Amino acid sequence: MYTETSINGGFGPKAVDLGSWVRAEAYIHSIIETFTHWTQSYMDWNLAVDLEGGPTMGMPVEGAVIINSTGGEFYKQPIFYAMGHFSKFMPPGARRIQVESNQNTTLGEHNAPIEPAEIVDYGGYGAGQNLNVSPTNPPIPPFVLVPVTVSIATSNPDGSFSVIVYNSKNEPQHVKIEEPNLGSIVVDIEAHSINTFVYWL
Repeated sequence: MYTETSINGGFGPKAVDLGSWVRAEAYIHSIIETFTHWTQSYMDWNLAVDLEGGPTMGMPVEGAVIINSTGGEFYKQPIFYAMGHFSKFMPPGARRIQVESNQNTTLGEHNAPIEPAEIVDYGGYGAGQNLNVSPTNPPIPPFVLVPVTVSIATSNPDGSFSVIVYNSKNEPQHVKIEEPNLGSIVVDIEAHSINTFVYWL
């Protein structure tokens, strides 16, 4: 279990930044990176905080929901919708399956060359069912400083499969999603967006 995720002072002087999509993107990347490194569950530090990022024991943090106690209202932050996206499309009981992509990279590999990975079955599940996710536009430079397009895929308890694709670039990405048993689709993933594709075999 991955626990105690939070956005704190590293993102600027304010603990709470109302409407910040940049902070939601940090969560999106964190969730994808966490689940692609064999974690089975993900827990946030604070789902709800006040306008000052508390209550706290000395480290104010961002929250998915911000409580305005003086105004008697609350605000759903972009983090709320980012986390909800994964909760909807990666439900309890979902199993991650390997994705091959020439764009996947992580913040922990700032200067790592990007090389295609061999498709493998995850945990012996779904033998012979592979996913192939790769942009169809020209290859990216051999070294990148931030993720370009990251993706994760799961097989779900209802028999569906989800492919979540996140584009952190400032321009749309032309992406081809291929499943050997079904065929492929080509889609444009808007800049700074998260998209999910669900299918059944």
